[in-house]
Amino acid sequence: MHRLFVAITLPEDLRDRLADLCHGLQGARWSVPDNFHLTLRFIGEVDGVMLDEIAHALSELEGQPFALAIDGLGHFESRSKPKVLWAGLTASEPLRHLRDQVETALTRAGLERDTRRFSPHVTLGRLRGTLPEELSQFIALNSPLRSEPFDVTGITLFQSFLGSEQAIHRVEADYPLGFDQSLWSEADEAEIG
Repeated sequence: MHRLFVAITLPEDLRDRLADLCHGLQGARWSVPDNFHLTLRFIGEVDGVMLDEIAHALSELEGQPFALAIDGLGHFESRSKPKVLWAGLTASEPLRHLRDQVETALTRAGLERDTRRFSPHVTLGRLRGTLPEELSQFIALNSPLRSEPFDVTGITLFQSFLGSEQAIHRVEADYPLGFDQSLWSEADEAEIG
């Protein structure tokens, strides 16, 4: 089985900047900088046949590069307790459109549509036993968090392997934005073959 998700990767300098924030909060299990990304869709576990269907469906996406920027810190709660600390992103119509295209492609591949509200963010750490007051203080101390815009030039299909400390993410395929994906796929196959 393959545990998959579709994401936008972040430039190295931005990952480094976010990593600089990842300390000084009790109960936080920080993400490693190489794992910082913006999830467009968590797919979950699928077999090899479905992996191929997903990869093919994503190769047919069309879209143009666009810019995003980090804008703020926040957290998600579960049962009124803080669970995830995240960096938010600027509101973006191109991002919403790309997310919709990914959903449509995955539905065509045979997956059910994800009906959860899309909340674009980069997970910085998972929280256990962090006091709400400490979290509020951490967010206030590190705010406002903003980055220069960065170019989104493609999306990536990742496979995730769960480890005892951190998940390991392996690239299954990259899908650049801005040109005919079928030509790119044919060129890759010619190189491999």
